[in-house]
Amino acid sequence: MVALRGGEALDFLQRLSTNDVARLQVGASTQTLLTNEKGRVLDLISVIRTTNRSTILMGETIGSETLIEWLTRFVIMENLELQDVSKSMKRYALWSSEVFDSKLDKLLLPKDVADSNDVALPSYVTVKSVNGFGEVLTYDPEGSTILRFLTRWGEEKTVAEFENWRVFGGIPSAPGEINAKYNPFELNLSDLVSFSKGCYIGQEVIARIDTYKKAQHKIARFEFPSNVRLNIPVSIEDQFGTSAGTMTSVGMYDGKGVGIGILEARFLQNDLFNIAGSPAMKISN
Repeated sequence: MVALRGGEALDFLQRLSTNDVARLQVGASTQTLLTNEKGRVLDLISVIRTTNRSTILMGETIGSETLIEWLTRFVIMENLELQDVSKSMKRYALWSSEVFDSKLDKLLLPKDVADSNDVALPSYVTVKSVNGFGEVLTYDPEGSTILRFLTRWGEEKTVAEFENWRVFGGIPSAPGEINAKYNPFELNLSDLVSFSKGCYIGQEVIARIDTYKKAQHKIARFEFPSNVRLNIPVSIEDQFGTSAGTMTSVGMYDGKGVGIGILEARFLQNDLFNIAGSPAMKISN
């Protein structure tokens, strides 16, 4: 997690990332993508505007130190301060069977805690994710206060349980899917791309892919027998043994094996595949 401080923080993010963040209000949050010159996704970033001069960035794949180094490369004239705040914060994921139902949407979280620079910041922030789950950020590194609050609403789960739910939902994450190999269209993340804002890194390539519908791959969900054990990444083949893509994440859900795979676009109409010699069925989204 990185704190980006300075009056030009949002303008800076606006020219580096895919989404329109320029008018993000204090206390609000959104998500955006960092892409490379080829239009491929380097990271999915949650952006939380905590004050007029401070914004928190939470990434999926790039560590705070690497994220700071990457962002610093593009600072030109802006007067900005970037600080790793990972050790002073705690991050929780929230999800439910009714993804982001009214209870989760209306969580009221304590506010008005000051940071080390005596700048008033929300102590907890709810981020509504485009992928259908929420995140809560607390300035209490132990997270004990927010955890007591959240467990009144729901049950605490393990990382493994969340991972099973994520895979069943076909939600891309690092390192399996978000790894600089795929563009936003291939990962079902085009909702995080603004086509009306100005330029950003990879914008021309992404615009071309959108115009000509040239995405070469597509993320897909799979189901397979529960006794099948897969070491990912593993090749996905069609019924005739032709390589069709790569399984990138696996889990268990409702007594069945589930997986996320990246398929070549020409195989998207197929339903039946083979993975490591075992049958697998593509699940409709």
